[in-house]
Formats: sequence, structure tokens, C-alpha cells
Amino acid sequence: MKVFINDVVIRNMNLSDMQTALDWADAEGWNPGLHDAKAFYYTDPDGFFMATIHGQPAGIISAVAYDQGYGFIGFFIVRPEFRGSQLAMLLGRKAFNYLGNRIVGLDGVVERLENYKAFGFQVAHHNTRFSGLAEGEMDENIVSLHDIPFNKLLDYDQYITGFQRKTFLTHWINQPGCHAFCYPDKAGNLQGYGVIRPCRTGYKIGPLFANNQQIARQLFGSLCHSVQNCNVYIDIPEHNHLSVKMALEAGMTKVFSTARMYLHGTPSSRDSSMFGITSFELG
Repeated sequence: MKVFINDVVIRNMNLSDMQTALDWADAEGWNPGLHDAKAFYYTDPDGFFMATIHGQPAGIISAVAYDQGYGFIGFFIVRPEFRGSQLAMLLGRKAFNYLGNRIVGLDGVVERLENYKAFGFQVAHHNTRFSGLAEGEMDENIVSLHDIPFNKLLDYDQYITGFQRKTFLTHWINQPGCHAFCYPDKAGNLQGYGVIRPCRTGYKIGPLFANNQQIARQLFGSLCHSVQNCNVYIDIPEHNHLSVKMALEAGMTKVFSTARMYLHGTPSSRDSSMFGITSFELG
């Protein structure tokens, strides 16, 4: 359908609009979490945009600024009847203008990589969603993340990701129905942590961060044990071969892949410790 620029209004989304965004994401096969809305939205309430045409929702995009140095683009969805028009370009420009000169990440659909490259994005690596039946044991070294001071979590998460996620994590680990575990050392410092949450279909693990493969496996088994015999998903950075091996050995199969892409550089993350990314929507 032809789109006239003068007919397009791009406005900030409100919290109730997030339900539309999550419904659209579900229709695209992304299987969002049942309670993702608040965690996503409150991370940066000014970073969610909806395009309307004659008052009707036509497209959405998020451009979440985590701090002054890093932001992430997600929820880039245009309704099918408006695809191929200028609407995607208008939404993209809105997101880029909002994030400014920050390093910007996104998880792009593999079939549309050239579109993202046209904006200047470069592929860093691929992520693959794995699916399987949750089977595992609760490891004696794993404890509830809520038993650890919150600042310990913030320090470890920033050590792994390279940026600060205080507001996001405050909501993320407290979602209804989720389980959050960690592996502390004798001094109480985290050596790994993971979260599993209920989704439209089954449960999804994310993030799963660990200093080594053994800790990752202990966390993975404990998270699966918490939702034993349910369908479980995890989004794995393919260049972490140990994580891919862990998923395959657990009997999981590949569902689909995305490409992690960056603009204006790359964050100072510790990729070898990322055994499962947090989400395709917010990185």
C-alpha cells in the first residue's frame, strides 16, 4: 500500500500500547514473555514509538537508551499491508535520531540484513533460538538470585554486558512466574546468573551469563528443573560454541536465527560469558 509521508504520525507509545507491540511480536513468531511489558517499557519510556496512519497503528519500533553510551533497537515491525513503503524508513530514522551517537545494537532478521547494512550496521555474530523439553536437576551450588544483594547483580551484569541495566533488571527478575538463580562464590560475588520466564508458548531462558561452561551448565540445569517437562527456549550466540554444545546435548533443536548487528562501534561486552542473550527485543 502506498504511504504518503503527510499521513504518517509517529508518537511515543504508552504502557498500554506495549500490549499491541507484544501481540505483533507474537504474530511474527517471536514468542514474547507474558509479563515483558513493564520491564521493557520502564527501561526507557521515551524510547518506544508507534506510527499511525489516519489514526490506525501501522508500525512500531523501540530505541531503548540504556545509558549515554549504548542503546538497542527492537520491536521493528510494520504491518504487512505497509511493508515496502517508506514507513520502515521513517520509523528507523526516528529511532536513530533518538539514540544519537550512542553505540546501537539490534538483532536483525537474516533475510533483511542488507536493509540494516544500508543504515550502516555491521554484523557481529549470529544468534540462534533453541527449543526443547525442560529437563534438569537443581544444583547444590545454585541459589535464588533474590538471596543476593541487588548491587552484586548490577555489578556482575555490567561486567558482562558492558553497560548498566538497573531499571530493566529491577523489573525483569521480579516478573510473575519467573525463576532467577545465581552462582555466588564464597565472598558472595556472582560467577553467573540466569532467569527463566513464562512466555506465550512455554518458558524462555534469558539471560544466561556465566564465567565458565561448568557454571553455565549448573545454572541451565537448575533453570530447567524449575519448569520441569515444559517447553523451554534459549537464544544462544552462535560464536559461543560451548553454549551451542550445551543446548544440543540437552536435546534442543534450532528454531530460527538472527544477526546481532552494531552501529557506531561495539560495546565492551564479555561475549565468552554469554551463554544465552536476554531478549531479541532489548538485547
